Amino acid sequence: INKKILSNRILVWFGLISYPLYLWHWPLLSFAHIVESHLPSGAVRGSAIIVSIILAALTYYFIEKPVRFKKDITLTLICLMIIIASVSYYIFKKNGEHIRGDSNKDYAEALLINNFDLGYKGTCSAITHETYEDDWCNEGTSINRKIKVLIMGDSHSNAFSSMFNAYSKMNSSFPGFIQFGRGECPTLIDYGPEPCKKITNDIFKYINSHQDISTVVLSAKWSFYIEGKNYSGGKYKKSSKESPEAFRFALDKTITKLESMNKKVVILLEVPHGSEPKSCIPRPLKFQKVSQCNLSLSNALIKNKGSSVYLKNKLDNLHIKYLDPFVYFCDKSTCKTIDKNKILYSDFSHISYFGGEFLAAHAKEELDHLFIK
Repeated sequence: INKKILSNRILVWFGLISYPLYLWHWPLLSFAHIVESHLPSGAVRGSAIIVSIILAALTYYFIEKPVRFKKDITLTLICLMIIIASVSYYIFKKNGEHIRGDSNKDYAEALLINNFDLGYKGTCSAITHETYEDDWCNEGTSINRKIKVLIMGDSHSNAFSSMFNAYSKMNSSFPGFIQFGRGECPTLIDYGPEPCKKITNDIFKYINSHQDISTVVLSAKWSFYIEGKNYSGGKYKKSSKESPEAFRFALDKTITKLESMNKKVVILLEVPHGSEPKSCIPRPLKFQKVSQCNLSLSNALIKNKGSSVYLKNKLDNLHIKYLDPFVYFCDKSTCKTIDKNKILYSDFSHISYFGGEFLAAHAKEELDHLFIK
């Protein structure tokens, strides 16, 4: 192998340029990903590799080889490093604004008002008396209003806090709410790994100790669990699997338990998911003309339809009220990811602050019926 293959002149040449190739290929691939706001096409990635090989060869012949055999170049290299550091720091402090300029006002404005932070994510230590790495709790309006609504579920229940906060500002009759959740935990009784079961138990203790709570909202990325959930690996140290039957049993048990406590139960179905919200930022440079911003209804239904149909049929039979965001995000062909210059998602499935405002405004009448009338 060494004599016939690895000693081949082409492979030896790649060995010579391997270090500059290592230096060039990743920035080019990363830049392509940043420009596209998602994984670039194979053609774009292939082009980046070819360009990195060319640049690596030029770097080897015109920079690396001359530098290796030159003496007294230390001062020059130090000066170059200082220049690069100074320019980088200047761009960082100015947030790149002078580099971008005002040539694309839509781009500048979209960058100014949109961010992709999950701003409602907070610790659940108020009820669990511990800090867990994947807590998704939010105090909602509990500080200035009496808590009558409690939202429980996974990280998606946390994202819906944006809708309830926006709705609170529209309707002063909406009581105080608080939200508790943990990542990948639908907070259903006896479901999931121990961290999920623990927070579920803590939530029910909280409900028992706050008799003013009259409505409990269940929210989760239901499609995660409805066909069975594999918890092996990841954030949960002990692997476990939950079957579809376990989910259905846990959902029934949770609803029954809440109703036995004289609580009104409301279910939030999933928002359409699968879009690339970062691609909604208008870019001065794009490699591909195909937009990944708005999501086609057909693609959204592929991801959501099974869980939505099952839950709707089940909840209708149980006479449980629910809110279906699909009605407000989607028309006959497309599901919104951006409204004017406001991006409605933080990532492919969590709604943003603007998404919460959008849903609260468009679903206000239905929210009134669910929580006020």
